[in-house]
Amino acid sequence: MILILATADDDHAAAVESLLRLRGASVAWVDLAELPARAEISVAYEPGARARPLLRVRGAEIDLRSVTAVWSLHPRSPLPHDEVPVGAVRDYVARETLDAWIG
Repeated sequence: MILILATADDDHAAAVESLLRLRGASVAWVDLAELPARAEISVAYEPGARARPLLRVRGAEIDLRSVTAVWSLHPRSPLPHDEVPVGAVRDYVARETLDAWIG
């Protein structure tokens, strides 16, 4: 799977995604600003198995172990839910989400 990290309205990403799909590639497009309000990342642990990092976005569940390439085209920073107050708490949520994403 090829993971595209770009804003939802990026025309270049849309064109590349279309071409990749025409070539039969499995593609997922994610706007990091969807995290954590409209998307989530987690890690599932099962006895005797490798950790399973998951991304849930727009009703889809993506096993991040299946990602073989990432195209990062001007991704935005994570955007906390509107109910998280502006200030230190909001900044903390955004930083923690980004740290969880990049490891």
